[in-house]
Amino acid sequence: MNITIYKINLLRDKNRVQFVEYEHLENLQGTSDIDCKLYVKIYEGNLPDTVKNLKDICKKFNASPPKGFAPHSINVSDIIEIKNTDKIEPGFYYCNKYGFKKVAFTYIAPNEKTMKVVILEPGKAARTTEISTAPEGINNIIKEGYQLSQVLDDDVVLIYNAEGHIRHLPFNRFFFTKNGKLVAIVAGTALICGITNNGFGSLSDEEVKYYLSKFKHPIYSF
Repeated sequence: MNITIYKINLLRDKNRVQFVEYEHLENLQGTSDIDCKLYVKIYEGNLPDTVKNLKDICKKFNASPPKGFAPHSINVSDIIEIKNTDKIEPGFYYCNKYGFKKVAFTYIAPNEKTMKVVILEPGKAARTTEISTAPEGINNIIKEGYQLSQVLDDDVVLIYNAEGHIRHLPFNRFFFTKNGKLVAIVAGTALICGITNNGFGSLSDEEVKYYLSKFKHPIYSF
C-alpha cells in the first residue's frame, strides 16, 4: 500500500479551516469542496500488509510515526491518499474526528523544484543554501516535527523545530518585533524561506543579503 499525506499550510488558511470537520467547511468557506491550494504534501511512502484500513494508518502514524513524517500526528482536515492496494478503495480521504470522508482532491505541486533559503544554526553564522521544495528538503534540516512563524515579515516564513526546547536542543537565536519586543527564542536549527501561492519558495537576493546580515552573529549563551 502506498500513501501520501497532505496537510493545510497555515499561511494560506485565510478561512481557518484547519482542524475543522468536513461537515462544517461550507459554513466557513462558502462551499464544501476541498480548497486544494491550501494543502502541502508532507509524507509519501509504503506501508506493510498489516495495515488494513484508514484507522490503522492513523494509529500507526500517531503512535510511532515513520522517519520523514514531519508533523506529530494525523489531524482533522488532513487528507490521506491511498494507492496500490485492494484493502482500501484508492482515492483521497478527508480526516474527521470520527471517520473519514472520500473527497475530490488534486494536489497542486510547487512550481519550483528547489528554493534558496537562509539556514540558522546554533553557534554558527547564518548561511545560505538551496534545498528541495519537497517535504524531505525541510525534514533533512529540521530533523523533527517543525513549526511555522511569520515573526520576521509577511513575505517570509521562519521554520524551526517544534520541540526544540523540550528536547533541550542548543539555543539558536532571539527574534524581536520591529518595536524591539521579544517574541520567540528558537532552539535547534531553523531556516528562513519565501512564500509562494503553492507553498514555500525561494528568498529574493535582497532578502538573502538582509537575513545573512541580520543573523550573522549566533547566540552562545544567555
